Amino acid sequence: PHTPDLERAMDSVVLMKNMSELAVDLAYGAVLFDSEALAEEVLNLEAEVDALQSRFEAWTLRAAGRVEDPVSLRGLVHLARSTEVISDAALEISEGVLRGIASHPVIAEAVSESDEVLVRERIAAGGDLDGTTLGEAMVKTETGMRVIAVRRAGGERTADERDDWVVSPGPNTELRAENVLLAKGPRTGAERLREACGETSSAQ
Repeated sequence: PHTPDLERAMDSVVLMKNMSELAVDLAYGAVLFDSEALAEEVLNLEAEVDALQSRFEAWTLRAAGRVEDPVSLRGLVHLARSTEVISDAALEISEGVLRGIASHPVIAEAVSESDEVLVRERIAAGGDLDGTTLGEAMVKTETGMRVIAVRRAGGERTADERDDWVVSPGPNTELRAENVLLAKGPRTGAERLREACGETSSAQ
């Protein structure tokens, strides 16, 4: 039977997996677009995965004393460790950008010919997105940008959120001032998203 601690451990592994996948996506984006802003978000994600790993270990150890076969938890432990390795690798990919190492000219040329970009924007107080939801603001329809994650500011989160990060947000995801949006889409859409967040909102 699943105990509360085991349920928490399983939920944390799912969140770690989602965050690790996002970190890899952002790491490649940081390199391709030579974006220190995206590289900084990889650093934030890696730190969050490390914190989740610590909580996961505590919950798993407590759960081990309440299940019939503690060895059955080994697969869960391996999965958690693998997600942490992935997030560490994502940080290694983006470290060059954080150290100011420029992208190879071939990469820069290829990116310049691509219309899709990956951006980070912060919602300004009083901006069009402040106090609304992704669905209400019709962000994808109005800007052409797909928001792939939202990072809450200063530990602020809604009642049903357990973490400062909302990965793969849905139409009911609430948006507030100082929230950071990570989004993909066309270059023209990136400018429209920046305007919707607020004229001085760019987190680049």
